[in-house]
Amino acid sequence: MNTVVVLLLSLVPLLINPQNTSETTTTTLTSTTTSPPDTTVTPAPTVPSYSVLNGTDICLLLQMNIKLGITYFNTKGEPLMRNFYINSTRHFDIVTNGTCGIELETLMLTWWPEQPQVKDAPSWSLGLQFHKRADGHFSLDFMDLKYITNTSLFPDTNETSIHYVSRNDSQFTCPVGSYFQCMAAQSSKLTKPSSVKDAVVQPEVFITLSDLKAEAFRSGNTPTFVGSMRECSADYVPNKVVPIVVGVALAAMIIIALTTFVISSRRRQRGYQEI
Repeated sequence: MNTVVVLLLSLVPLLINPQNTSETTTTTLTSTTTSPPDTTVTPAPTVPSYSVLNGTDICLLLQMNIKLGITYFNTKGEPLMRNFYINSTRHFDIVTNGTCGIELETLMLTWWPEQPQVKDAPSWSLGLQFHKRADGHFSLDFMDLKYITNTSLFPDTNETSIHYVSRNDSQFTCPVGSYFQCMAAQSSKLTKPSSVKDAVVQPEVFITLSDLKAEAFRSGNTPTFVGSMRECSADYVPNKVVPIVVGVALAAMIIIALTTFVISSRRRQRGYQEI
């Protein structure tokens, strides 16, 4: 009887949990390798630079990105605009020419804005003129652009013609021996010269210069900007510390004045009471 009881008790766990058998479970460990973060720094795009030589010396040195916004008319007579860029992301040949002088220095860029160039088509050109002033400063006083309109450059147009636009006023001044810098984008409108007679309405053209550095009437053969930098007002970030200090000082002076006034008023009242 005791033997039967022992056998029944030994069967109880199996009846309660029929899966409790002598089964071996093997866990496979998967080895994972974590890739290190990519620390590659993408270099900033290089701003195109242009130089004009006087023998072995560089008399005129410029660095700039150029954007040309040109409006044109489609076949319905509606105005449209297309932008053209001269920067590090545009890959076409640019011919650089210019002149050095005592009072006038020039830069001329010649190119075709698409590849391949249309056969026998005249190139686009952009000219800049720098003058030396009597006060010892140089200035960018004149810009002119020649561009071509055709169906390959301006979609949905039936016009094929050459346009000339320019701007004749001072864009900036800088002391000779220093260089001018303006990183902010600055736009100017180019208009048709009065000497050019067009039978059609001249579309609007805008030139935008950014990341600009300019040094005219310089010497030396090193293509780097020398001398002190003159910054444009668009790049100027006002110092907020000075206004804060001035405001705190004024507030302190007002508090001191009010405190002095209150103390002196109380003293006068006490003097009247004693009398």
